[in-house]
Amino acid sequence: MNKAIQRAAGHRMDEFLYRNVVNPQAGDVYAVPGFKMGCRNVFFAIVPVWKDEWDRHDRQLLNAARKTMELARRMSLRSIAFPPIGAGQKGFPKERAARLIIQGIADRLDADFDEVRIVCQCSETMQIFEKRLRRSF
Repeated sequence: MNKAIQRAAGHRMDEFLYRNVVNPQAGDVYAVPGFKMGCRNVFFAIVPVWKDEWDRHDRQLLNAARKTMELARRMSLRSIAFPPIGAGQKGFPKERAARLIIQGIADRLDADFDEVRIVCQCSETMQIFEKRLRRSF
């Protein structure tokens, strides 16, 4: 779990995850309450540590983005924000993660959503996502 989310949400999120997430597999997505955060829900996408198994790992990251959109739709959410899933501690090259995440969003994007955001902590990562968005749309 992202340490910033863990700090912001507090120990109740840790407890919730421990009690409710059993045997997570790469590509799975879980929605949990936002607890102390300024949002109703937080989605956790389980992604692999990127190595050289690009075909399987790419598919798992792509599926995680798609499943996140599908779960948000089933929950009747109108807006969602994505961080650069996999591009931090999991080691996915940022360009590759941007391509896969944006593809996954685009594959499941429809009129049910008012807003989909990509949220990055650093300008380098944001520029990579902006470049990929310009190519994709």
